[in-house]
Amino acid sequence: TPSGRRFMPDYDPRAELAPRDVVTRGIMAAMQAEGCDYVLLDLTHLPADRIEHHFPTIVARLRADGIDPVRDPIPVAPAAHYLMGGVRTDLNGATNLPGLFAAGEVACTGVHGANRLASNSLLECLVFGRRAGEVAATWRRIPLPLPDPLPVNLTTTAVPVAWRAHLATIMRAAGPLRHGDTLRQALIELEAWPMIADPFDPEAITAVNAGLTARLIVASALLRTESRGGHFRQDYPQSDEAWRRHTILRRRTPPCFAATIAPPPERSNDERAIPQVAMM
Repeated sequence: TPSGRRFMPDYDPRAELAPRDVVTRGIMAAMQAEGCDYVLLDLTHLPADRIEHHFPTIVARLRADGIDPVRDPIPVAPAAHYLMGGVRTDLNGATNLPGLFAAGEVACTGVHGANRLASNSLLECLVFGRRAGEVAATWRRIPLPLPDPLPVNLTTTAVPVAWRAHLATIMRAAGPLRHGDTLRQALIELEAWPMIADPFDPEAITAVNAGLTARLIVASALLRTESRGGHFRQDYPQSDEAWRRHTILRRRTPPCFAATIAPPPERSNDERAIPQVAMM
C-alpha cells in the first residue's frame, strides 16, 4: 500500500501468486482500508536487467511517465481489460446466425471458464481465428439474402454527452465486488440507455452497442446468485454447484432477453430454461 504495508499475505496464503481475481479483491480491500485509490507494485528487489529484458514496453512507458520501475514502486489499481464470455460459437467460430462468425475476445468458445487463463488468449486468436477464417471463407461463394431496409420512420435516441464516462460509472456495479442491490440499480439506469442508433453516426452505433453489452453483463451478474472466479457477489460469497453452468442470453420478441443456463460442454449439450430476464 502507499504506507508501505504488504497486504496480500493477510488476504490469502498464496499472497501475490493467488489467482488474479483473488489479488484484485485483496487490492480492493487494501484500498478501502487505507482510503486510497491505488496500491504499489514493488519490483525493486529484482535485478535491473531482468526487469528491462522481460518488460521493455512497460518500462519505457513508466519512465515516460516519470516512474523508474528499477528504483520506484509502481502505482496500480484494478481495471477491466478483458472479457470472459461473449458471442456463443461452435469450435469453428460459427454463431447461430448463418454466415456470422466470431473469434477472439468477442467470442465464447469455451476455453475460458469462470476465470481468465492468460495463455488461452493465444488459442482464441490463433486457433479459433484460423478456424473461423477458413470456414467463413467458404461463405463467400454462397449468396446470402440482403438485410431488410431500414424503416422510414426509424426513430433514434440521442447519445448521452460524455457517454463513455457515464457508462463507466454505471458499470462500477459490475466490477470486482458485486451486490444485488447495486446491480439492480445499474440495470434500471441502463434501461434509459439508447436502443437505436443513427446508422450514419459511428459514435452513436458504438454507444448503443456498448450499452447493450453492459446490459448483458449486469443481467448475467444479477442472475447468478453465487460467487465463482471473476464473478464475486458480496451478498452470495460462496460458490453453488447448481450454478456451474454457462449463462446464455438470447434476443426474443417482444424485445427482451430470455436467459438459459447450459451445463458445461463436457457434461451435456442440453439446456434447461430458467425464468425470463426482461432487459429491453
